[in-house]
Amino acid sequence: TEPPAYDDYLASRSAPQGSGLLRIEAEDSAYKNSSGIIRGTSTAVGVLPFSVTKKKLNIIGDNSYANPGEAVTWIADVPAPGYYCLSFKVMQTKQYATSYRAVYINGELPFAEAYNLPFSYRSGWQNVTLADENGEPYRFYLEPGDEITLVVNGDPFTGISLDLRRIAAEITALGLDVTKLTHNNVDAGIDWDMLEYFPDLPKTLSGWISELGAIRDALARLYGFKRKAQVIQDINIAIDKIKKIEKDVDELPRRLSLLSQGPSCAAQLLAAYVDGVREQPLILDAFFIHGAEEKLPKANAGFFRRAWVSISRFFRTFFYRPDRAESDELVVWVNRSRPYVDLIQKFADDVFTRESGIKVKVTLINNDSKLILANSANRGPDVALGVSAWIPHEYGMRGMLADLTGFPGFRDAIGVFNPEQLVPMIYDDKLFGLPETENFYVLLYRRDIMEKLGLAVPQTWDDVVGMLPVLNRYGMSFYLPLSAATSSKSFDATAPFIFQFGGRLYSDDGFSAAIDDEKTIAALTLMTDFYRQYGVPHQVPSFFNSFRQQTIPIGIADFGTYLQLLNAAAEIRGLWDIAPVPGIRDENSIINRSMPGAQQAGIIFNKSKRQAEAWKFLKWWMRTDTQVLFADTILNTLGSKYLWNSANPAAFAAMNWPRGHKEIILEQWQHLKEVPKIPGSYMVERELSNIWNKVIYDDVNLRSAVGNSVLVINKEIIRKMKEFGYLDSAGRKIREYRVPSSDIVARWLNDE
Repeated sequence: TEPPAYDDYLASRSAPQGSGLLRIEAEDSAYKNSSGIIRGTSTAVGVLPFSVTKKKLNIIGDNSYANPGEAVTWIADVPAPGYYCLSFKVMQTKQYATSYRAVYINGELPFAEAYNLPFSYRSGWQNVTLADENGEPYRFYLEPGDEITLVVNGDPFTGISLDLRRIAAEITALGLDVTKLTHNNVDAGIDWDMLEYFPDLPKTLSGWISELGAIRDALARLYGFKRKAQVIQDINIAIDKIKKIEKDVDELPRRLSLLSQGPSCAAQLLAAYVDGVREQPLILDAFFIHGAEEKLPKANAGFFRRAWVSISRFFRTFFYRPDRAESDELVVWVNRSRPYVDLIQKFADDVFTRESGIKVKVTLINNDSKLILANSANRGPDVALGVSAWIPHEYGMRGMLADLTGFPGFRDAIGVFNPEQLVPMIYDDKLFGLPETENFYVLLYRRDIMEKLGLAVPQTWDDVVGMLPVLNRYGMSFYLPLSAATSSKSFDATAPFIFQFGGRLYSDDGFSAAIDDEKTIAALTLMTDFYRQYGVPHQVPSFFNSFRQQTIPIGIADFGTYLQLLNAAAEIRGLWDIAPVPGIRDENSIINRSMPGAQQAGIIFNKSKRQAEAWKFLKWWMRTDTQVLFADTILNTLGSKYLWNSANPAAFAAMNWPRGHKEIILEQWQHLKEVPKIPGSYMVERELSNIWNKVIYDDVNLRSAVGNSVLVINKEIIRKMKEFGYLDSAGRKIREYRVPSSDIVARWLNDE
């Protein structure tokens, strides 16, 4: 049934006016309808509960509670039945905008006006009493134990969101049609008669201008500010760009950067708000149930109290050490953001400590380079998580880390991994870390554009070469990690080609480079031919943006780009997909799709006096059930922005990722091939990058560049082999060096 009007609601029940003032902390909710609504911390003076030294979970809605339909419910412990006013202490963070909420009592809308309740922007905290447009507070009939629910209401913006999505899609489609017509030939000497090919173009452009003007005006009414919110400013810019095209439609082929190409084109300006315009951010500290005459406490603390707290906090920094561990606690440093660290601490307390009796202190570090300094000062942790995958080898060969092969249960612990995952962490037949998270590379492609151009998903590099002329004809291209906007090309960008061709990086004994191997030369030739012969762009500042803007509708990217597309590309949602990376087909028609994936690891320090406990913790942390539970918890708590890419394949297979995508990723995982590390391997990585740069930018002969690089690499490898005791000062071999490989892992697994 339809809810009554407010006046009818008041007339429907005779009840006394409530009195008194009841404060209910927003974070103390009875329940919520989304696990993505999380409690947060605020150190602002006046936000309760408050502490000068500690961070308290004292707010709700920080980076959450903004999506339409999300709801939080509290219990109203009023002293007696009656009509009460409701006031909320909030912070609205969307500048010059208004967020909307609906209030339900016991699951029902009390009156129609309670459906669209505005919370307007203001700097700092504010008390908002729910009231009509004249400022007269609404009175809600409440009884002891009633439930009060505050629901995010995006309905006023739903039509606007749909219109923005449609217009952005229409603009993008027009841009692609123009590109197909002109074959991306925008020579100034060509006179285009656009009306011959697009007779309705003036009507289309004027229609967009009119519709966008109506959207802008509707937003201005909903927000209620004279100053313009960012979304209104961007819509005005989009209108101006379309008007500029409208003045001379025959110039459209040369003005696609205004319409549909580039980060600031009209299509991108509009697409950025397809989902964002419906988001209604609002941070809550508390709400008050009170009589109409009650005076509310001030929302913000006074100047002198804030000054005293600031001074107090400053002096306490000299004495207060919140991250100091007790003597009986295992110290774990985590190189991740605060939400991960807090959840790992909770997991350790609730699960690991209960199972083992070992207390754990989890501490955040924001840079894993601090580990070497802490270790040198004898102030390092027992365990470190989230460290870069190169650290176990580099620190292990210098004696900083504990060799994991000697711990009990070692074979079971490593049995959950793909043997290739352990290769980068091996030195001298010892293992100095366990993989924690796994990066992955997949082929990302725009389904809509591939279908329009009649292109199939490539399986081999020959297929990629075959599609490049078609892409180039329409001003598009293919993305390779080699095109990343940095002059230094990592192993992740260069080694896959070498492995797919069956090439080598090192000699069998590890004492010299083997990049002059003929198969490696063939791989390097293809790497450079993509840029010298086939027109792949040398540098791409952002594949993510180019993919959205359809200038590069297909390419190879990693987990980070995949996560961006899932969460920050609403305008192409459902228009893209993933596939295994292209590779080299061998004589048996098997495609070699070798790609690396090492990302982060867990390590134990040699100086730790609690190595046995540290090993128990590391084993527990990488256990399949622990990883699955952690991944599900962080996904349900923080949303899809926090997908956990566990390095445990069995755990990854059980996680709540998009099913089709997960199957592709696991398929690509079967082609995992990691770069083994040797003393001086960094020089191999550097010189492969130098070879590519010299050939592409300086037009140096490839074989000549390779020959020069081999000399440089071998000189450095010999120097490092002498440093670590494999060669004497004269360069004679003292002891054998075994290049890390999955064969070593297989031997560990098969040893009784």
